[in-house]
Amino acid sequence: WQKKSSGQDLVPVALTCLRADGLTRLELELKDTTIVLEDLRIQWPLGREVSVVRADIGEAGFHAAQLTWQIPQLSAAARGGRLELRIPTGSEPMKDVHLEAASRGRSMNPIEVLECSEKETMEPVAFACERLQLYDFDFAMN
Repeated sequence: WQKKSSGQDLVPVALTCLRADGLTRLELELKDTTIVLEDLRIQWPLGREVSVVRADIGEAGFHAAQLTWQIPQLSAAARGGRLELRIPTGSEPMKDVHLEAASRGRSMNPIEVLECSEKETMEPVAFACERLQLYDFDFAMN
């Protein structure tokens, strides 16, 4: 099952990149406060060494020319975070930022499983459904 969309209405977060005073700051904010995002992983291939100045939520590191920022959870109680970097100036254009996250207990899929039965005998089978929405987005950096 796939839900088709223009995309923007499905993105539960806003990601902003600001540059000033030799620092680059990534700001992440949860737009949809009715959900809880877990296991967020933000990856940014930079192609050159950077130094992480500060991450006010989660952990950030640089390995193999890629910055990775991992955040355990965003929710209405903790809606966002900021990551400050020192990126050497250069002519290389900024690459897209990739975000992955999960939201348990919900799904955009409208299908609801009401009952299960054994194929041959049609005897009811006990079951449990766990909803899980996975997010996988790229943000263009200008």
